[in-house]
Amino acid sequence: MIHFRNMVLEDIEYIYNNKVLRPLVTVPPIGEKFGVVIDDRGKIIGGATGYTDEDSAVIQKIVIDDVAQSQILKESLIRSVIYILERKGIKTVFVDKSEEEVCKKIGFRESDKNQDGLLYIDTEEFFQRPCCSGSMKFD
Repeated sequence: MIHFRNMVLEDIEYIYNNKVLRPLVTVPPIGEKFGVVIDDRGKIIGGATGYTDEDSAVIQKIVIDDVAQSQILKESLIRSVIYILERKGIKTVFVDKSEEEVCKKIGFRESDKNQDGLLYIDTEEFFQRPCCSGSMKFD
């Protein structure tokens, strides 16, 4: 069973020793670091890391070690990050435009101030939207 959880200290060695996942723990944070991992029966198959600054957060790195399921896992991971960060008092989450396709489905949008090529989402608005907002389609 797959679940999304906060990264813990015990995860760091496993992540660092996995060449695909390593960028999650080697990206330099600018503020207080956070991490969320995808745990598949005790095996970490992906995650997202970044930093918080007061009531905002920036997702710096998103890595999925399962190419076949990367899009659906990435969307679920980003939704989980928003949920976890909102519970910690974060009001705005930013992510790089390189994740634009999946993030715009979730509700991220471009800033009027063009914050260094970042997209953002207001966590309060995120939770007012329907859960899947029609973005997840199954054949």
